[in-house]
Amino acid sequence: MLQAWRQQPFSARYRVALSVVLRLLSIVIGMAGAAFLIIEPSWRTLAFTLLVWCVAVPIAALGYMRKLDRMAARVPPITPARRDPKTATDIRRTTL
Repeated sequence: MLQAWRQQPFSARYRVALSVVLRLLSIVIGMAGAAFLIIEPSWRTLAFTLLVWCVAVPIAALGYMRKLDRMAARVPPITPARRDPKTATDIRRTTL
């Protein structure tokens, strides 16, 4: 999966990252917003919670996308030697 990640267009990568981040962040911001509404019931509290959600979700998706890009960059390319099951692969780390 990671090897094909970098070949995808930006919109497809962002859509995947957004779908991953959206669930968790919506739950966390929703719980915080509910607690904030209990403490300070007002339309400003609701507006603030929505503003935080509108800003945090796209930024978190970009951060997650960057994380996956960095992980994909560390995956070695597939070579003919790697496809051959008879080829021994040295799994020892060469750099520290």
